[in-house]
This record gives sequence, C-alpha cells and structure tokens, in this order.
Amino acid sequence: MTVTRLPPAAKLSLMDRKNVRDSFDSIKPELEKEISDMLGTAWTIEVDPKDIVPYLTNDTQGRAGDVIREYMNGAVWGLKNFISNNKDNGKNELNTAAPKHILSFDMDEAGKYEYCGPMIKDGVLYVVFNPNNFFCNVDSGLEESKLLEVMSASPAAKAEVLSPTAKLSIAKRYDPKSEGLRKQIADALNMPDIKLVPNFEHNYTKLKAAQEAGVDIRKDWEEALARAAIDYFDELRFSLNSHKFPKDDLLQEAFAEVVTEKEIVLRAIDELKHGGKRSESCFENGRLYIDFTPKTFWVNAGGAGQMIVDRLNEVA
Repeated sequence: MTVTRLPPAAKLSLMDRKNVRDSFDSIKPELEKEISDMLGTAWTIEVDPKDIVPYLTNDTQGRAGDVIREYMNGAVWGLKNFISNNKDNGKNELNTAAPKHILSFDMDEAGKYEYCGPMIKDGVLYVVFNPNNFFCNVDSGLEESKLLEVMSASPAAKAEVLSPTAKLSIAKRYDPKSEGLRKQIADALNMPDIKLVPNFEHNYTKLKAAQEAGVDIRKDWEEALARAAIDYFDELRFSLNSHKFPKDDLLQEAFAEVVTEKEIVLRAIDELKHGGKRSESCFENGRLYIDFTPKTFWVNAGGAGQMIVDRLNEVA
C-alpha cells in the first residue's frame, strides 16, 4: 500500500502534551540508560512527538506518549535479543553502523515494512512505522534479521570487506566449532599443525560480485557463509575417514608430501576445472583447496572430499 508522509503538527494538544510528559518523558532517561548499558556507550533517544501526532488513529488520539513509549520499549526488547545472540561483536557492529548513537522514531517513507522495522540514516538508528498499520506489532521494530540487514547496508559497513551479517555469523557459527573440527582433521591426517583457512574475505567478495552481476545464488549467502565453511570442512573430515586416512600411513605420507604449506583452503572460483559438478578438491601451491562456484555455493558440500584420493593420485 502507498504511504504518504504527513506534515508535522504545528502544536501538541494539551492532552498529548500531558500524555507525552507522563508516559514517555518520565521513562526516557531510564530507557536511555538501559540502551547505553547494553551497548557499552552513551546512547540517547530523540523523538519529536509533533512528527507522530498526525498518524494517531481514533484509538490513539491524545496518547502520543503511550505510542512512543511502546515503540521504544519494543526497540529495547529487540536490542536485548540482538545483544543476547551476538554479544560484544554485536555491540561493536551496531555502534559502528549507527555512529551518532541516537535512537529515533519516524514514518517508513520507503514503505519497506508491513508494520515497523529499523532504518539507519545519517548515522542515526530509527524505528520506522507503516502508517497503514500504525501501533501494531510494535515489538518488531528492531528484530534481529531486519537490524542486520540495515546494518549491513550502512555506509560504515560498506567500507569494510565483510558485512555485519557475515561477521556476526562467523563469530557465532564458525569460530566456536572450527578448532574442534580442525583437530579431528589433523588426527585423520596425522598432521597436528594443519590449518583450516575459511578464506572468508575472498569468498565474500566473489559471492557479492556474482550477486551484483545477476548470478543466481542463494539469498542468505552472507549469513550462510560461516555455516557453509563448517559444513565443507566437516564433509572433508567425513571423506578422510571414509577413505581410511586415519589408518593408512601411505595416504597420510602422500598428503603431507603434497600439502607442504599445511593449509586446507575453502575457495570460491569462477569455474570448476577438475570435473567436479558442484565442488571439487584441488592440490595447488602446497595447499589443498576445496573449490566451489558462486552458483554452486553450499550445494553438495561433500563432493570435494569424495574426490580427494583421485586428486592425490594425480600429484603424489
């Protein structure tokens, strides 16, 4: 539905002024402190009730303060959930994405959300509402998935190689599992110092370029980058065990002779070159590469590992 910005009210009614004072201004310092404590730096809330009054419905006339309070309470709830899920990494990313450290409230002029959602503009974090569904689902203003999307589109994020969505997913879904998985692969290969190289920046850049070029890739690739890396490496672990590497000293010796750099690297490339349909293994420059294309990203992650003995026979 079309949304239209209404001009701000010239003046608040006495009823609205009293309601703003009693229902919002009275708790604003408490909300600001709660947000500041959660995010580890001083944040303020800046809302002009005159911008909100034109959108009040029959049910909310004279209740501008109640409306602002409930949307801000919903924002605090969303931030609590976001920080609970993303810890200090989430705090840092949000503080960077919205560097003015201001939470505000406005109309969703872009018509992006059915009810409400986040926007970052000029360094300010907003909860924006759809006037066609005003004062509905107020707790959804800073839902994590929506917040990550606008953080990743912020100027601060665009200056980095990895988006907040990718970085926070890596912190949650790759980092806690990677060392345990590396040790299992190291045991299978009898190479205690083997390294797993997820190659996140390279792979992110390749996938983003492919998306911008119109290549059909999965929509959630930024968030999936970390989970996919774990899966590719875990499928390699499975293949090493299936090929009986842990009990075959000849396979272990051949692998060590070829992989002199002691690195297993996950790599996005434009085209598979060794007969793989969706992924493949490749020994180059003293490393084992697990290759995939943007179009086949995280499709049959185990395909590369299944080919490892054939690839090793070609070079050992």
